[in-house]
Amino acid sequence: RPSHPARVTTMSLVDALKDPSRPVFLFGVTPPLDGADAAAYDDAARNFVSKSRGLAVDGYIVYDIQEEAGRTPEPRPFPFRKLGDPGVYAASLKRASKGIESVVYKCVAETKSEEEFGSWLDNASRATRAYNLVGGASSSQDYSGPTIARAAEMVKAIDKGCAFGGVTIAERHVKKGNEHETLCVHLG
Repeated sequence: RPSHPARVTTMSLVDALKDPSRPVFLFGVTPPLDGADAAAYDDAARNFVSKSRGLAVDGYIVYDIQEEAGRTPEPRPFPFRKLGDPGVYAASLKRASKGIESVVYKCVAETKSEEEFGSWLDNASRATRAYNLVGGASSSQDYSGPTIARAAEMVKAIDKGCAFGGVTIAERHVKKGNEHETLCVHLG
């Protein structure tokens, strides 16, 4: 039994995602809890990779879960627990899987500044070239991080071979009917 997942292709994850002639098999996961040390990241990655052993895997999706306090006035049904850095976890997954890349979700609006996002991107780009850029939970709130458009510019500047996407929200599309247009404007 192999110690790492069966790779579907030898092409890069970005190239696989851009190829409409074939399916892409991705498995999603969240990073360990915030404050976990490097050993905990590596243990969690080895565990996740072991569970996907023998499956067709082109890559992973590492989610960036935020509290999103401004999204709804409803109280949470359970307390929010901050998770660790999705870029750091993507690097652990890449090591544990012998090179399989991840699509890394990043809530750019929740970073403390454009400079902080740039620093995060410099580090994350060592492990992946595929990102899903996420904005703030509510347009009525001010955020300290870069806009989606600015974050997209920064991703393009760091590596011309990077690929990025965004999040569409079905509820917002039902209400306004233009979610696809909004996504195109933000990602240019």
